[in-house]
Amino acid sequence: MSEKKKAPLPRNEAVAMLIHKFTKDYNEIIQEFQPEQQIELCQHLLSVFELMEKYTSTNDLQFHEEFVLREEALLKRFGKTLLPYSNKQFHTYFAFEFVLVDKDLYTLEEYKQLPDQQQTLSTEEISYFFRQGKAVLFNARKYIYLRSEPAFTSPSISAGTEAIGPEQDKDITKARQLLAIYYLLKAGFDIEHRSSHAVSKIAKLIHLLTGTKLSSLQNSDIYKKYKEIPDYNKGEQLIADLKFIRPYFEEPGFEKILPMIDAKIEDTIRKLPFTLKDKYTRKKE
Repeated sequence: MSEKKKAPLPRNEAVAMLIHKFTKDYNEIIQEFQPEQQIELCQHLLSVFELMEKYTSTNDLQFHEEFVLREEALLKRFGKTLLPYSNKQFHTYFAFEFVLVDKDLYTLEEYKQLPDQQQTLSTEEISYFFRQGKAVLFNARKYIYLRSEPAFTSPSISAGTEAIGPEQDKDITKARQLLAIYYLLKAGFDIEHRSSHAVSKIAKLIHLLTGTKLSSLQNSDIYKKYKEIPDYNKGEQLIADLKFIRPYFEEPGFEKILPMIDAKIEDTIRKLPFTLKDKYTRKKE
């Protein structure tokens, strides 16, 4: 008895199935990464959705070019660890003329048998895909955060000891402390941790300077963050951090640090998307 041929997917279910396939692809690759990298990849895909949605609605090439630049920056940063992401070919989800066959929702023969107007996604289907895809990523990001360690350390005082200093300023985040230490070491001692000095040695010093208990470098949040400094935070958050620490170096003796901070601010603004870059340009005028 011959095997019964499977009926093609009903066309009105195609976009829902496409969202399902995107979600499955995302869930498969994200397990290959640590929580910090998971957040970065999720944020990256959200930015890709936003850029491609703008490109699709305006046909303005600047949005597609920005997408290409961000993909290249991600590849440069992650290197060979990005292979699971690369293999999924997420960019093909936005080739709406061919996505139904590219993502194996239809065989090539089934695709050819669809009416011409059904071979590509309609405007309403594209809008639905963008809306639901972003919803998937927003929820994914939320659950990554819920599984992550908190960004703050709960105060705890052991018996027979006293807390040192007043209550911590909530605006002085760990990232801002590490930025300040980075520029102090670079300007004052010509210490650049990714060139001539091991991150582990500097991380031990930072544990001392910040009064943070060190159990092991493998579990050290400072060590993990300082490996990325000055680019631990990105975009507007990095600009805010740099502008926050800058006034602390406006006293005599710190003259070498200010130009370094200013150059980093300018470089970060230059790498912003056009719409955000324009906002900072207007502030200068």
